[in-house]
Amino acid sequence: MTRWLIHMCAVVSLGLLAYPLVSSGYEAITVADGGTIIGEVKYVGDPPPPEKIPVTKDEKVCGSEPKTSPDLIVGANKGIKDVVVRLPDIQKGKATPKPDKPPVLDQKNCEYHPFAQMFPVNTTLEILNSDDVLHNVKTKGGSKTQFNMAQPKFKRKLTYEFKNPEIVQVECNVHGWMHAVLVVQEHPYYALTGADGSFKIADVPPGTYTLKVWHPVLGEQSKEVTVKAKEEVKVAFELKQ
Repeated sequence: MTRWLIHMCAVVSLGLLAYPLVSSGYEAITVADGGTIIGEVKYVGDPPPPEKIPVTKDEKVCGSEPKTSPDLIVGANKGIKDVVVRLPDIQKGKATPKPDKPPVLDQKNCEYHPFAQMFPVNTTLEILNSDDVLHNVKTKGGSKTQFNMAQPKFKRKLTYEFKNPEIVQVECNVHGWMHAVLVVQEHPYYALTGADGSFKIADVPPGTYTLKVWHPVLGEQSKEVTVKAKEEVKVAFELKQ
């Protein structure tokens, strides 16, 4: 057991040291005349029904009923939930608030809770195992942040500090249906769409920006948006498979 713990600590340490912080050059300023971007992201056409994934392991803890995949959730109004919305090229604006308490990614009933969340770069995430089974928290390929951490039932909490601003997709090697999205922000001008596909980004300095949306299944789309002082601008996106 001691060897296993030493090995796991070494893996975590290497993951933390491998990728230094990437500076975005973002400057925090006082925004007195900011505008607001509001909008929605909707599915074009008839959305597919939520994917049902059979439980093939640890049924006593995970349950025997098929799991509903959280990867693509479309509401009655065709609004798409958990789309990442951001201003990738903004150079200055309001300061990024620090979380009052560490964000949490919980593994409960062999599902990640929440499926999608946002927090600033250099934040330490608490990864909980609320199940009495082994989980393995692993980042998908393609991201600068890379970790692969076994979390047995006696290891109720792991922590990891995210040093790269990016979108990180997480999965469990033990239970293949488990997915989560972590949005590591370099500035506060991000949003996640609600269940109806709506979003809001406030206190944006006047100017013209690229507004980008990203979804793990439906991909990415961009639009130009012009923000005027103390005014609202509406933007609508449509995505499809």
